[in-house]
Amino acid sequence: MESNELLADFEAIDPRVGHLLAEAKLSQAASDQLAMDASHLVGVSEDRLEQVRGASFFLRLWYKLSGKTASLERATVADLVEVQRMAWQCLAGMQKQGLFSARAIAVVRNNISQLARTQHRLGGLVLEQTRKVGKLTQDVRVIDWRDSIKVREDYLALPELLRVVKAAFEYADKFDEHGNAVERLEQSHDLELAFTGLGISPNRRITLGEFATRLVEEVLSTGVERFSAITRIGIGERSLDPARVSGLVAGSAFNCIIDLAEEIPHAMRITRSELNGRRTEICQKAARAVVLEPDFEYDLANLAKEIVAGLALVRDLLTPDPVRQVAAAQTVAARALTIDELLAQHVPLKSHALLALDAPTPERQAYVDVLVAVAIGGEANAAQRSFLASVARVLDVDASEQRCESIRNPAVVDISRFLSTLTGRKRQVAWIIDAAFLATRDGAIDPKSRERILQMCQLFDMKNQKAEALLRNAVTLASSESPAEIAEVVCLIHAETREWATIIDFRKISLVGALDGIDKSWREDLKMCMEIRSATMKHRHEVAMSWATVGDEGFMMGVAISIGRKMANGSHEALVEKVRSYASLCSDFIYSANRPLRAFGFDPVDVPSEFGFEFAADETTDCKNEAWNDNMQRSLDNLERYFDALEAAASSSRDRLGAIEAGHWA
Repeated sequence: MESNELLADFEAIDPRVGHLLAEAKLSQAASDQLAMDASHLVGVSEDRLEQVRGASFFLRLWYKLSGKTASLERATVADLVEVQRMAWQCLAGMQKQGLFSARAIAVVRNNISQLARTQHRLGGLVLEQTRKVGKLTQDVRVIDWRDSIKVREDYLALPELLRVVKAAFEYADKFDEHGNAVERLEQSHDLELAFTGLGISPNRRITLGEFATRLVEEVLSTGVERFSAITRIGIGERSLDPARVSGLVAGSAFNCIIDLAEEIPHAMRITRSELNGRRTEICQKAARAVVLEPDFEYDLANLAKEIVAGLALVRDLLTPDPVRQVAAAQTVAARALTIDELLAQHVPLKSHALLALDAPTPERQAYVDVLVAVAIGGEANAAQRSFLASVARVLDVDASEQRCESIRNPAVVDISRFLSTLTGRKRQVAWIIDAAFLATRDGAIDPKSRERILQMCQLFDMKNQKAEALLRNAVTLASSESPAEIAEVVCLIHAETREWATIIDFRKISLVGALDGIDKSWREDLKMCMEIRSATMKHRHEVAMSWATVGDEGFMMGVAISIGRKMANGSHEALVEKVRSYASLCSDFIYSANRPLRAFGFDPVDVPSEFGFEFAADETTDCKNEAWNDNMQRSLDNLERYFDALEAAASSSRDRLGAIEAGHWA
């Protein structure tokens, strides 16, 4: 479909798309975010739609374009394809109405350049819009900045990619100073000239995976504090938390930088006591976890422009409008935030344990109602409202302020009606986890709410000791910042509920480093692996040298051959014992790994048995035994196959543990 065909599609535009475009006209920031979201979605092939259904950009488009408030868990592939089709219409409509700005183009261009199909369909559109950017006047202050970085010591002390990132962030700051227009991104060659002055080729191509890996190496060599200072995003005197910024811009390169700015300091904190090599391994693991499209390729100039455009958009989205700010200040004492306002401030949940239990809508509604009545009781604060809104949205029920107000009226609370819907242990435990999360603040649960939740546990016919233990685990899940503690809680409660996944999703907790205790035994296994590989090669050579002989040998020659074979047999037995010792260590590691694997939904890994592997030495060492060499080689082959099976099982366990830490649960 060519650009003019896109315009033809606009004539039959879906009414929902038309409404969205009308809203986009009212705000350049909203228009740019829509363009970036839509361009990212149209570049996703149909077989990858399932992979992006939880991404922030997709969730924004889903709730705006699908017209459905039901959980994405129940959306079909046809539903996802339909949203993608409407994303194409959004881009066509924006082209016709001239809504593309320079900062939108900087991200849209990168999004559509990743696939030849989308580049063919939209490449002309982007170029056409780029030419519409008017000629800009030269700004001496930007030119001075561009020239000064060639000799600035803070740049000269940095390796290449950190220079690129620092230049992008500093250049973005220029749009907040002296009224500079963001259109400089497309019309000027500021960044290209700045990179050339720094000895960096602006046209050099690099994949996102390589960029992240090398950047982590540079950060570790120069210091995390310097990286955090470079990537600071400020609005006035206020610094923005990277976690709040992540996902606001539908650009892979921008999100890579923002996520690394959040994850690298976090990984360094949890590896404070580790050796440098281990610290590097964990930081690289964190980097791989945040790069969702490692094969995306950029030239350095366009990568930097995407960062600049993303920063400009984030500042627009998160800078309060002065008029609304004054109005809010006048009314803040008069009313609390509404649920609708809170809905715009959070990312919806991907799932909820209740959905897997196939509860009908009235029972899902009662589930949320009893949370309000028991876990909150009084007036909900903003954080509680946000969680309630998230749960209500994923369950497709009502959690409006009016509904909550009616539930808080003791005259209309009918606990017996609620109890009739909270049947089944899995449903009850999920409710306790959610209730404890709502009642927990600053690491402790509200005493009154705690008593009410324990009373509910009694009504659930739950033993006091079990209820207390479950509540302790729920509070840890709600408040702990330790990945290891979170993982341990999941292991303790997974058999009764999967609601832990909802809490982790809402809190956006990283599990990098959560399983380091198990990793330690894995590293010990690796050392023994290398020793066994070396010993096996040496022993195979020893067996080969103890050749069989035929015919009449002298007495002394026969004795020498027999002694050599006996020595080889002794080496064989020692090697078998080493393999069995490794099997014991390997079993301990696999059994330890299986506990979190089961908890996070993976199948446990079986420990290979030596049954069926015959690797006993041939005890007939007489020089007349012509089959000795073949028998010993066969035993060695079997021993190696057994060892390979152990090593493969351990590697499979380690790979699955890595998936857990990266947030990819079964």
